[in-house]
Amino acid sequence: TFYSLELARSYNAFYRDCKVLDADAPALSNARMYLCEAARIGLAKTLALLGVSAPDSMYAEVEL
Repeated sequence: TFYSLELARSYNAFYRDCKVLDADAPALSNARMYLCEAARIGLAKTLALLGVSAPDSMYAEVEL
């Protein structure tokens, strides 16, 4: 559980402090997208080991 918590904290700090998509730096944006995907996979796998399901998306459709 410590690993998954630290991974989530580290990714949260990265996402808060770094602009992931930057039109002026496509190579950096690409590398950061790979990092986001790696964090997603790592968190999903550690949560699965703990028996916790991870959502595919944080987006919720709302009917108006």
